[in-house]
Amino acid sequence: MELTYDVAPTLALLSVGHAIRHRVKVEYEGEQIEDLSGVSVAIRNTGTDPVEFSKAADASGTQIPVTLDFGEGARILGDPTVETTPPNLIVSVTRDPQTPHKVVANKFLLNPGQSATISVFLTDYRKTEPKVDAQIRGVTLQEQTTDGARKLVLEPLQAIILMWIALAGAIIVTYVVVHFLSRFGLVPH
Repeated sequence: MELTYDVAPTLALLSVGHAIRHRVKVEYEGEQIEDLSGVSVAIRNTGTDPVEFSKAADASGTQIPVTLDFGEGARILGDPTVETTPPNLIVSVTRDPQTPHKVVANKFLLNPGQSATISVFLTDYRKTEPKVDAQIRGVTLQEQTTDGARKLVLEPLQAIILMWIALAGAIIVTYVVVHFLSRFGLVPH
C-alpha cells in the first residue's frame, strides 16, 4: 500500500509592508493579520490496495495519521478544506488541538487512484513547505512532484484564492470609499 503527496508552491496572498502598516488594517475574524499564505497538499493512493485510516479505530495508539506540520509560530486561519477525487469521498481533516500549527487527517479511505487535497490559509508562515508525515500500518508515504499531482492541488486552490482576492478587493474598495467620503464630511463620525 502506498500514499504519495505533492506540496503545491506556497502562495503569498497578502503582505502588508512596514511603510503602510499604520494606514492599512486587515483582519480575519476580528484578528489583525499582516500576511496571508495559501498552502495545499495533495494526498493520493498510488498503490494497488485501498488505504484506510481511522484514529478512533487505532486502539493501540501506535499509528500516526497523515499530518501536515507548518512549523512553530505559524497560525492556521479558519478550518482546513478538503477537495477529493472523486468528489464524493469522506475525508475528516482538523487542526491538531495539541499543536495548533498542524493539520491531521483523522479518518479517510482512499482506493487506488483516489486523492484528497488539503488546503489551509496561514499567517506567520515562514517555511517553504510543510512537513508531511504518517505512520499507518502497511503503508509507505512518499513525496511526488508530477504535473498531474500539481493539477489536483492547484485547481481547488485557485478557486479559494479567487474568493480571497475578491474579499480583499471588497475590503480595499470599502476602505477607499469611506476614506474619500469622510474627507468631504459625507460619512458621520
